[in-house]
Amino acid sequence: GLRDVIAPTIGLLADESEAVREASNSACHQVISRVARIDRLAIFDLLLESLSNGKWRVRLGAMQLFQEFLSKFSVDESDVTMGIFATPTCAD
Repeated sequence: GLRDVIAPTIGLLADESEAVREASNSACHQVISRVARIDRLAIFDLLLESLSNGKWRVRLGAMQLFQEFLSKFSVDESDVTMGIFATPTCAD
């Protein structure tokens, strides 16, 4: 599925070759722009996992991809009800 495609692609953000990193970055942006509205939770989970990667370039790339991912949605969308963008509230 999606995880099998994007997880290795995110991992290539740390490749030694700049050309490979650029191609990986471009591919990740394409996947996010085309799939983000279909399978939001899968992309959210993959990006969240990537933030814990031991390679700094993967973490940096994941942060940049998160920015793009989050910019695709407004807070008014249904994700608030799904809890993705919901903020915790205190009970009185």
